[in-house]
Amino acid sequence: MLRLGGAGVITPGQTARARNSYDAGCQRLGVAARDDGWALWHTWDDLGRPCTMVTTALDTTRALLDNWSHGWDVHPVRPRRTQVAAVLARWVGPITFSPSHAANAGLGGR
Repeated sequence: MLRLGGAGVITPGQTARARNSYDAGCQRLGVAARDDGWALWHTWDDLGRPCTMVTTALDTTRALLDNWSHGWDVHPVRPRRTQVAAVLARWVGPITFSPSHAANAGLGGR
C-alpha cells in the first residue's frame, strides 16, 4: 500500500485553451503530453517530504477519487516502475485530499 495525501488527474481537454493549459502543466511536471493525460499521486518520500508521482495509473486514480468522494479512505498499491514518468520533490498540480489526510490536516472530512 502507498499512503497518499491526495491525487489528481490532468487531461488535454476539448478546447485549444484547455490543451495549451495541459501542455503547460506537462512542461511544469517535466513530462511529455499524452492524449490520455496523467495521474498525479501526492505522497511523501522516506524522510517525510512531500512529493508528486506522475503516473499513467488513470483508472486507479479515478477509482480512488470516486471512493474518496464517498469518504472511503482507500489507498493504492505502489505503481509499477513503468507507470511512473516522474517524481517531483513537492506537491504539484490539482489535488483532492484523501479523507485521512484531510482529517489529519484539520481540513474537515469524515
